[in-house]
Formats: sequence, structure tokens, C-alpha cells
Amino acid sequence: INIGDGEFTLDEDGKIMVDGTVKDQLLIGINPNDVGTISAGIKGYYVMTNFEQGQLEATNNPFDLAIRGDGFFTVRTSKGDYYTRDGVFTINNANELVDLSGAKLIGLNGPITVNSENFAVNEFGEVIQNGEITDKIKMTAFSNVGDIYKVGTGYYLEQPTMTGERIEFDGEIVQGYREQSNSDAVTEMISLIEMNRNYETSQKVITTIDDMIGKCVTELGRV
Repeated sequence: INIGDGEFTLDEDGKIMVDGTVKDQLLIGINPNDVGTISAGIKGYYVMTNFEQGQLEATNNPFDLAIRGDGFFTVRTSKGDYYTRDGVFTINNANELVDLSGAKLIGLNGPITVNSENFAVNEFGEVIQNGEITDKIKMTAFSNVGDIYKVGTGYYLEQPTMTGERIEFDGEIVQGYREQSNSDAVTEMISLIEMNRNYETSQKVITTIDDMIGKCVTELGRV
């Protein structure tokens, strides 16, 4: 950009004024994902989880627990506490209820310990052994499930800044059941086919534009 010897000003639109005359304009507002006038596509910045209720499957295993309604179990690992809806539990060598990764199910008094063959959990999450309530499973619910993010395959943590708040769990614990996936294979397959067709269409458009640019370079060069 050559402004000469005159005094210049630059306005908010990028126009360069020299002695009151527009001399040039800055090239601004280019998206880093754009190649010329062609978009390079989209990027995924956030993974969203569908927390709709899945079907409950009976297992007849007293250590399997399912959540009916909104809410999460709290499990403890060597890296800290996490939230989960995976209620497939077993017992470790310390008679503590743990998930398949070894994370301990947490109650109001710490890890849930099984001290009797007469082990039961009622709908409120209260642990009953030999006819007495020995503990209660620690349940957590959120007014906005967008306040938690996924860690690994089935664990969740709270966002650093929450837009909602923790609320009282008003769901139900079902013993001897486990929650199945809430996804439908047929629906997901149809969505995958649609995305694949959209990708192929976009690929053809880019190929066509590339051919046009190639012709411009070669044919206009001859002229």
C-alpha cells in the first residue's frame, strides 16, 4: 500500500484515506478456515451427550443398580471423584462396591461396604443390610446437564464455570437392573448415511471449483 506523502487516516472499515481521498482498503475479516472463498469445513469444539433415559434391563444381580430419572452415582478413583450412570457393580477384596474399572461407589459415609448376604438397596438409594439401613448412596443431579463434561467412556466432571446448580435427586434407584444405551442403531445408521452423502456432495463441489480455478490459471494465462 503506497500512501505517498499526504496525511492518511484509517477508518473502522479498513479504508485508507489520504488527504480526504480513499486510496485503498485493507483486506480484513478472513476466516482462518477459509481457502480463498471456499470454506474448509467445520470443526467440532464440544462433545454433547444425550442424557435421555435408556431402557432398564433385568440382570437379577443384587449389585447391579439402575437410575430411573435424572441423576448420577458418585464413584471414587485414585484421581478423584467422578459422576456416572453406569450402575454395573461388583465387590472388591475389601467388600466394597466397585464398578468394572475398580472405582468405588460412594455413599454418605464413604465407600459402600457389603457386610451381609442380605444386601438390598431401596428406591431412595438407602443400603439395607440385615434389616437395618447402613448407608445411603450419594446421588447428584443438575439443573443443567450441560454443566458436566465427559471424561473417558462413562465418567463425568463438572465444568469449571456452571450456569446451573446441583439439585436434589428426585429419581429412583432400581436394584437388579442396569440401564442400556439410549441410542438406536437404525436411527444412527440413517444419520451416518446422510452425513456421508453430504460429504460426497461437498467433495464434488470442491472438485468442480478446483477445476474452474485450474482453467482460469491456464486459459487466462494464454490470453
